[in-house]
Amino acid sequence: MSAAHRPADLALDIGASVTKLAAGCAGAVPAFDRMATAAGDRNGFLTEVLAGARSLAGGPIERICCTVPDAWLEGSVAGARACEAMRHVT
Repeated sequence: MSAAHRPADLALDIGASVTKLAAGCAGAVPAFDRMATAAGDRNGFLTEVLAGARSLAGGPIERICCTVPDAWLEGSVAGARACEAMRHVT
């Protein structure tokens, strides 16, 4: 099976201002992308990011590793909602 058709791994870094992606599979050079993190509709933004990631990966994604802003993990209602939105989209 060619590297382009094997399931890829995705690293997703959702920063407060910049979101970064890396996608690749064993035996292939990973592809990278970065974009401004949207401030509004987080679900819509994450859906668009994952659609772009599938294109970047060149096929299906097998595993996703995510990092999120520290503010999402501080116990606030807004942070909990942001984490849940990401969990549902991914």
